Amino acid sequence: MTNRFNYRAHLRYAACAPDDERSAISTDVAVQLTVENSIRERVKNKMEPEANQKAKLEGDICIHIFTVSSAMVGVCLAVIGLIRVVITLGKADTIADDLLALDALLFLISCLLSYSALRSRSFRRMHRIERAADVVFIIAMIGMTTICGLITYAISIPTLS
Repeated sequence: MTNRFNYRAHLRYAACAPDDERSAISTDVAVQLTVENSIRERVKNKMEPEANQKAKLEGDICIHIFTVSSAMVGVCLAVIGLIRVVITLGKADTIADDLLALDALLFLISCLLSYSALRSRSFRRMHRIERAADVVFIIAMIGMTTICGLITYAISIPTLS
């Protein structure tokens, strides 16, 4: 506020000053106001890219969840096929294929949630949907790790026939 009063005082003085002094004083005031406005714009523009960066990061996370989830659905289906072959050959009998089918559904849910988050117009809604996709994805990954341990156990232990 004190700067504005100083500018006003300069302008009052410039109104009473001779013509050549008046133009020099008003030029100084205009330069000072321009610098002050430029600083305000820089501060404002510094704040906006942070919000844009956050939105871009959220979008990147959604894209990564979407691509990895869809790939993991394919992996689960391939492993189900392999387990069916192993069970058919009679080497092992396990419920891992049923659990992998459930895990594939979790990955599919995560994939669909991340897709809907990418399509969302509202940043807040996108963030909520992306969080849900993230939680479902983590649960599915933990399930996949557990199922891998179960498969390893079932294959390594000989059957009692």
